[in-house]
Amino acid sequence: MAIDGLFKEKRGKILEIAARHGARNVRLFGSMARRQRVAGPNAATSLQAGVANAAIRAWL
Repeated sequence: MAIDGLFKEKRGKILEIAARHGARNVRLFGSMARRQRVAGPNAATSLQAGVANAAIRAWL
């Protein structure tokens, strides 16, 4: 399966996990968001999310 298809398939689970940890507004960025072909074991996937102050305090 292509990586963009995998992200579409797993989107709900990613958002569920993020919400469980207080993250919201989760975004994919970088080469994956631009749909550039990135392959191999060193390929990186970048997610950005907003986190409420209360969630940050819970992590500390």
